[in-house]
Amino acid sequence: MQYGSDVFSALFLMTFVVYIFLGIQIVLRTGKSVKTMLFLVANISLAIWSFGYAYAVRVSDIQSSLNWYRFSAIGWSIFYALILHLSIVLIRGKAYSNRSKLVWLIYLPALLFLYSYAISPDQAEKLFNLSQTDSGWINRPGNNFIELAFTIYYMAYHIAATILIISWGIRTADRVIRNQAKLLTISLFFSIIFGTVFDRYYHTDITGSAIPQLAPVIILMPMVAAYYAIRHFGFLVNDAVNQDEVIMNARGRLDIYFKLTIVLVVLGIVSFPVQYFVAVRPGYNSMSEALYSSGLFISVALLIYLVNKLKFFEGVREPLFAMAQAAIIPIVVLRYADIASVTVWAIPVIPILMAVLYNSHFALAIVSGTSIMTIIIVMIGAPKVNIQIDVADHIARLIIMSIIVLGAVQVNRLYLSRLKQNSDQIQLQKQISDMSNLMLDVDDQTIEQRMTHLLRSSAHFLGSDSGAVYFYDSELNKSTRAFSWSDTNSIVFDDDQIEVSNDIYSWTSSKLMNEGLLVLRSIDDIPAEEELLREYFLKYGIKSLIIKQLRDKDNIIGDLTFSSTEKSLVWDEMQLEFINILSNITYSAIEHVRREETIKSLAYYDRLTGLVNRSRFLELAGAKLDQAADDDKQLAIAFMDLDAFKAVNDSIG
Repeated sequence: MQYGSDVFSALFLMTFVVYIFLGIQIVLRTGKSVKTMLFLVANISLAIWSFGYAYAVRVSDIQSSLNWYRFSAIGWSIFYALILHLSIVLIRGKAYSNRSKLVWLIYLPALLFLYSYAISPDQAEKLFNLSQTDSGWINRPGNNFIELAFTIYYMAYHIAATILIISWGIRTADRVIRNQAKLLTISLFFSIIFGTVFDRYYHTDITGSAIPQLAPVIILMPMVAAYYAIRHFGFLVNDAVNQDEVIMNARGRLDIYFKLTIVLVVLGIVSFPVQYFVAVRPGYNSMSEALYSSGLFISVALLIYLVNKLKFFEGVREPLFAMAQAAIIPIVVLRYADIASVTVWAIPVIPILMAVLYNSHFALAIVSGTSIMTIIIVMIGAPKVNIQIDVADHIARLIIMSIIVLGAVQVNRLYLSRLKQNSDQIQLQKQISDMSNLMLDVDDQTIEQRMTHLLRSSAHFLGSDSGAVYFYDSELNKSTRAFSWSDTNSIVFDDDQIEVSNDIYSWTSSKLMNEGLLVLRSIDDIPAEEELLREYFLKYGIKSLIIKQLRDKDNIIGDLTFSSTEKSLVWDEMQLEFINILSNITYSAIEHVRREETIKSLAYYDRLTGLVNRSRFLELAGAKLDQAADDDKQLAIAFMDLDAFKAVNDSIG
């Protein structure tokens, strides 16, 4: 039976599509981790392998076939090292760390074979033994030293990975992990058996006809098995993303995508006149070429806009944008490689710079990998090209450099913002720690001094110039200022404001009862009908006010307030979080002092009469006697004996 080259080309292309699908599923179904990235890169390497084979078998001449086989070597030379690395990460689990530098040594053989089979034209021409058959251009492995070394490399790495997967399953008591290990082990075992038979030792007696090497098709077994494990066993799935680790939040992404859309539209508008009127190269300054370039940029801008707006793409926007950026690189670079290599080589810098802003390594990995592969393809396909530079090239360079500068400014602004957020978070933690330590052992003798210090320090942290603590009196329906601090220029706390009737500020009280927190950034936040509160703001020149109730689940004792008379303040989420924590610290300190006072009262005073009891009397009398002795003075104690006092005390108190 004879096999046509088109059949095998279609088979390899379908395999390529499957690997791309598996890579996308990895992005959508798993989180950010080393093992996820390794599995993703392994799929990409297999996709390169399959794509190279698809064209290598069906091209018309031997040189083109050699170039495509060299391209496929980018994938198969590193694939086995990736699988071994993934197996090491799986067996070490959480103990694995990026600090395990020695693990990267397993890639040294892969780099050697990458150079020999893909990068070096002379070596590749010696190593690939190509012949044209009915099945297309096929490579017959030779018996030289490098071929033998590669056979040992891939078999040793494949077997080592299989052993590690077996060990991973044996060492765990988790039945789910055991099932995963069993599935992967079986698929790896059969793939190495069939792969070796078909790739290294096949013969026409087995197949009836010489056929291409089918390793990328056979390796579908373990990769599909891994995908099955992802869907049914949670293989490679990670915990939810910690938002504290996120570089760019949703609002930041929207801003970046909007700016990128604008830049692409501008490029589409500018590229048409530049290419049509300025470019002088025949064939590239035609109307169709100019419309193609302009339409490409505008189409990508429209795609980004739609993906950004439609809720259907919620949760997968980042990987989609990354893959779109990666796809643009070869489309643009390869199209103009023969006439503008000195210019278009810099285009990948733009998506690489954009990829730095994403919250995972996926974008940077796929964009960087695509850029490197594109440059290698250009190097293989057009190693020497005579290029003419005209005005259009200089304009293109200027545009590319401008975009790179704008991207660098955006990256710089974002990272400075994150640095400031980190600094503010450290300040918040330090402030909370200081306030907690300050109120740790507070008592009735030190509470006033410490509350003043707490209010002063917290006011500075919040940017306000005054702070106070008010206590509620539910019987009299009023609030009494217990502690306060204000800057010397602030007149918020005068003697008229020691007591405040809650009826006057009913709206404020209602808001506090419902929400526990009232934030007034300016007088405009006060409803027009609340004239008394507006008058209060105007009288004392208050620009901003924040009030937090001092309460627990069942008890409300008062308010914690901070105000600003110098400028209107906008408190961010971190500062509002600080207010909530500070109110808990303040409440606990006040309740602690009140409990101590209650205990002292029960210990030293009679509950019926309120007079000092015997213990307190002896304590006070002893202190007076000691003081009289120290001052060399005489002291007399008079005793009164009341008839029937005990009977009166026991009966009516």
